[in-house]
Amino acid sequence: MKTEPVPFDKFAKIGIYPKDLMRMPKDLRDSILSGELSPLMRVNVPVGDNSAVSIPMKIQLAYDKSGKLQLLTYQTHRELDNNLKLNDTELERVGKGDVIQKEFKEDGKRKMRYVQLDKETNALMYRDVATVKFE
Repeated sequence: MKTEPVPFDKFAKIGIYPKDLMRMPKDLRDSILSGELSPLMRVNVPVGDNSAVSIPMKIQLAYDKSGKLQLLTYQTHRELDNNLKLNDTELERVGKGDVIQKEFKEDGKRKMRYVQLDKETNALMYRDVATVKFE
């Protein structure tokens, strides 16, 4: 990832404040800040009345299409969340652990993305094919 200031404001929206981030084990903190997907963790998300709701999720820092750093959250779901509107064949393949390529239209443009299922959260995760670098 590019080096830029830690987006503490984005972490604060899910109840992770600078002191909490600094208290995390160094290897966990470093992996999150370098853009890796976190392990499943319980996060206390603030709600409007000075209280918080505890939600299990995975988090990841990633750049959006305009190059801005975003904090992605993957909450746990009881059943697979088909927010990407995969067809039955695609759902079956990702359910078996396959990574598929699928074309999506976004702002009138076509984008090829890799899609896979995170079985811990039952969330579909995707990355633009163009942004994936193989070593």
